[in-house]
Amino acid sequence: MKIIRFSHMIRDEKLLQALSEIWLEYMIENETTIQKRYHVKNSNGEVNITINKIKNVIKNLADSNSGVTILLQKEKIIGFITYHIISKVTAIITNIYIRKDFRGRGYGAILLKDVEEYLMLKGIKELRLYAISNSSIHFFKKHNYVLNSTGEIMTKIIV
Repeated sequence: MKIIRFSHMIRDEKLLQALSEIWLEYMIENETTIQKRYHVKNSNGEVNITINKIKNVIKNLADSNSGVTILLQKEKIIGFITYHIISKVTAIITNIYIRKDFRGRGYGAILLKDVEEYLMLKGIKELRLYAISNSSIHFFKKHNYVLNSTGEIMTKIIV
């Protein structure tokens, strides 16, 4: 198991291609929520996004306020997590995804813990995220995130 964290431009084209492919899997699997943000499918139900568009999204993520962490097993990406720092003390977990055949083995927890620890070292004290499904709510509750009264936003104090 290997974790790679990027808070700068991903220059390795092979890695960027692999991350873009798993990101497309994530977008299609979560199309009802993600489609609104990235326009994954057109009105005919056809996939309406290219790997090149996804690469541009990923490239824009890797700056001083955002980052992506990937989890590799035998050089294959099995999952990723992304975040965006919105203030000196607050960050948002923007995406987390583990490939279907690797779920239920604790890999999501590994990614989440790594990002929490990294952001804590950067002075972040509060993490937020938008809950998009019952399974994600269950996952984050298991890791001490609290759902707000609207049932949409989860938070965790990581001091």
